[in-house]
Amino acid sequence: MPHPPRQAVTHGSPDGLLIVTKSLSDLGHIDAKVIYPLSDFMKRTGLGRHAMPEARRNGLRDIHVGSRAFVRGGDFLEWLNCQ
Repeated sequence: MPHPPRQAVTHGSPDGLLIVTKSLSDLGHIDAKVIYPLSDFMKRTGLGRHAMPEARRNGLRDIHVGSRAFVRGGDFLEWLNCQ
């Protein structure tokens, strides 16, 4: 018997809005106390190479160390709640 399609993941915000992203199998948990390498962060959140610069322009902070970029989980969750 085939499996039913996976449901879209929704993230709630304090004002009750829902953000629909990729399927559950494509996303990971974002922990406020973790610093994620940019590539891992993008996979976990479903933000692509066009959405990430847009998020930065809208206030999402990232950290650069040499040629590597990182995102604090806490910064992302705070930014998401303000959108």
